[in-house]
Amino acid sequence: MPLQVLITVTDDHKADTAAVADRLKQLGLRVESILPIGVISGVAKASDLPRLRNCPGVATVDEDTPVNIPPPDSLIQ
Repeated sequence: MPLQVLITVTDDHKADTAAVADRLKQLGLRVESILPIGVISGVAKASDLPRLRNCPGVATVDEDTPVNIPPPDSLIQ
């Protein structure tokens, strides 16, 4: 089952975040967005995560988990 992931790029590769994203694509990541602050989001198989973590320029690979925040008028805050 595919996982939604967030990848943090190392400080020394932030200027080349797009190049890191290209390498990650070759390793199985379906890139959804590339943020200039050095974060790449995408979808990958769990079996691809070790290769993604070992890609040059990658600091971390974390599963993106949804967060639900109740509306302001909700009883639970």
